[in-house]
Amino acid sequence: MRPSKRHRLERKQRELQRRPRKRVDPLLGRRLIEEQKPRYALLAGAVVALAGAMIWTIVALATSFDIQWLAIGIGAACGLAVGYFGRVVDRRFARMSAYCCILACVCGELLVAYALQVEIWLLYSAKSLTLLVVFLLAGAVTAHLCTFAWLSRDQKQALWDERHKRGGEPTGASKP
Repeated sequence: MRPSKRHRLERKQRELQRRPRKRVDPLLGRRLIEEQKPRYALLAGAVVALAGAMIWTIVALATSFDIQWLAIGIGAACGLAVGYFGRVVDRRFARMSAYCCILACVCGELLVAYALQVEIWLLYSAKSLTLLVVFLLAGAVTAHLCTFAWLSRDQKQALWDERHKRGGEPTGASKP
């Protein structure tokens, strides 16, 4: 007979409590914060945004209709590029990757309108414009989430410890 869900959860919790918690390097969080490369992050975001705009345009012109879910893929690419090449751990860079995604998709739409030589508002009905906005936001959220995908579990734990030590202040900050 299969044990109940509650018993399985209790057994899992007991197993987790028995395992010793792995200690992370206390200086790892500080080192990750210091090794950020904001210029590389911005450059990577701009390059991927430009490539995403071109891909958006090519796909839209080749298929004769907009594939708006492509915004999610562009968002993931922007987030991964900004995070990996910039070695970023701050949330402001996640916002930057989301902005790069939105910029890429909007520029792709403008390039499609330019290639078809029509006004941009003639491409959409109200329903498809709403769908585009929804997918743009989904792409931005994807970019925001993918920015920190390059970090390992230990690195995330070290950053958490670094940021939440001494009441939320980073370790290097001086108290008055």
